[in-house]
Amino acid sequence: MQKNLKICVCYHRPAFVFDEECFVPMWSGKDVAHEISKEGSALSEEQINWMEEHCVGDNTGDNISKENRKYSEITVLYWVWKNYVKIGNPNYIGFMQYRRHFLLNGNSFDGAEADNFNQIYIDKIPDNYTKAAGLTEENILSILRTYDGIAACNDTKQSIRNYNETHFSQDIKYYNKTLEIIDKDWQKIAPAAHRYERETYHSWSQCFVIQKEIFFEYCEFLFDVLKKLDDFCKDDYQKLSVEQQRILGYAAENLWGIYWRYLTDKGLKFKCVPLIVNKNPFI
Repeated sequence: MQKNLKICVCYHRPAFVFDEECFVPMWSGKDVAHEISKEGSALSEEQINWMEEHCVGDNTGDNISKENRKYSEITVLYWVWKNYVKIGNPNYIGFMQYRRHFLLNGNSFDGAEADNFNQIYIDKIPDNYTKAAGLTEENILSILRTYDGIAACNDTKQSIRNYNETHFSQDIKYYNKTLEIIDKDWQKIAPAAHRYERETYHSWSQCFVIQKEIFFEYCEFLFDVLKKLDDFCKDDYQKLSVEQQRILGYAAENLWGIYWRYLTDKGLKFKCVPLIVNKNPFI
């Protein structure tokens, strides 16, 4: 029987794994596991063995796993898009990250309140975490009976342009080029992109749950823009650090927000929630 929901959780090192069947641990960048990552080291053999045991790799079938140092966790989105049947062909598809998880039970967790980015920081995963955060399959499906999707959102009190100018060591020219590509090749989305740029309420971190059909449309948009941005950046990568080379991963966060605004402008209703961020995620 077809499962209604799968939420892919992106990992690049061993970390907490959910025990609910709807969660799929995904290995982001499996083909470059022996190369230095943003943490400054490659995976050890022990870590690789753990990842092999617990995670689905992003390097089978049609994939861009080798491009992970540029795309970051977006290599997992690409793999799921191109190999969708391998996760059960669900009606709803979601994404979270090894240290960022939805909080679906209110706006505070274990006494901690959300910060200006609607993120709640914890030092470790507590007992009964899945239920306490509302991350059971039953609860998520109950939300999707009322809403078209779930997204991590917040009012940052600053524009997306200002955010890109001051975060991630990101050269603003890459953000400008992203908008240029949308204006030229995705004119139906361009109005939402420019409206989103002026607003202070955003959807961040590539954390969402949406319907299968919407996900496929999003990926068509996302990877078309990223491919063109990659071509634009090709002479820059060799000048950048491993952290700074994640240009396409940073751009993808902007592109999800833009697409989320496009969907809400079309009338789709999202449950916008905080994120729990584990400050010490690695096992």
